[in-house]
Amino acid sequence: MLPLLSVIVPVFNTEKFLKECLDSIIGQTYGNLEIIIVDDGSTDGSGSICELYASRDRRIKVIHQENGGLSAARNSGLNLAKGEYIAFVDSDDFLSLDCYEKSMSHILLTKADICCYDIYENYVNEVRTVPHIKGPSLKSSTFRAMDNLELLFSFWPLVWAKIYKKSFLKAYKMKFIEGILYEDNPFVLGCWIRNPVVTLLPEHLHYYRLGRPGQISGDQNPRTNDVFKMMGYVEEDFKLNKLSSKFPLLIDWSVGNIWWLFKKTPDGKKREFSKQMLFQFIHYYRISDDWSQKLRLLREIGRVGKILLKI
Repeated sequence: MLPLLSVIVPVFNTEKFLKECLDSIIGQTYGNLEIIIVDDGSTDGSGSICELYASRDRRIKVIHQENGGLSAARNSGLNLAKGEYIAFVDSDDFLSLDCYEKSMSHILLTKADICCYDIYENYVNEVRTVPHIKGPSLKSSTFRAMDNLELLFSFWPLVWAKIYKKSFLKAYKMKFIEGILYEDNPFVLGCWIRNPVVTLLPEHLHYYRLGRPGQISGDQNPRTNDVFKMMGYVEEDFKLNKLSSKFPLLIDWSVGNIWWLFKKTPDGKKREFSKQMLFQFIHYYRISDDWSQKLRLLREIGRVGKILLKI
């Protein structure tokens, strides 16, 4: 019999998209699924839709809980999951109907701990087929994470579009940090630095919806300051795992992400964000032992200083 795959779907006020999401999961050609829907205190019709689908498909389990955020919802799903393998789907996204047949076949064939597959960027008026999973210099698409950490850091740190072996997550007590945005990053990067066997499946199987109103990853977000808390958690995890030698990689990754989020910060909050960005870059300058990186950081510090003089 095929291994049980637990699919965790956190839901919060996505009634407009939820049926398309759930239809794409229950219609999978890989049938041995446990579908755990976590209604995280929705105030629209999402909760009723969850119950309707549970009444139609015995594979579905529904949890209703007070709103605790995306991390809390995913953690609730992890606590309930009985499958040998775990997948996550956000409730405004949807899947190709052969997504789990292909990804489960690949992870079982390669005996990997994590299988990464590719995504479609699903905008309101178009679907973009952009390769996110690629490694042209790799001798094999299956490898130990620490052997290709720089490559993995170049991928979007998406917690979904992956299959995880539950025994790996359980061995390292992998959970989502609650109360912050950008919670995917500590979870995914935390997986990589624990050196799982990773396999890449360069097929587009997940439709990532972009551009909808109210989306956390939207163009303007008043909580972009959460990135500095998130970076602190990731840095501490590197220290815990005695990976200070990898700080240059972490710092370059962090600087790029901070500038990306600066562009998404509303004008009224840009000054406060810039102050924290300045402190973060000074901190990185102090902990880096790469002199070429220190020079780059000095330029970044100067760049932020000029912005602060103008705001």
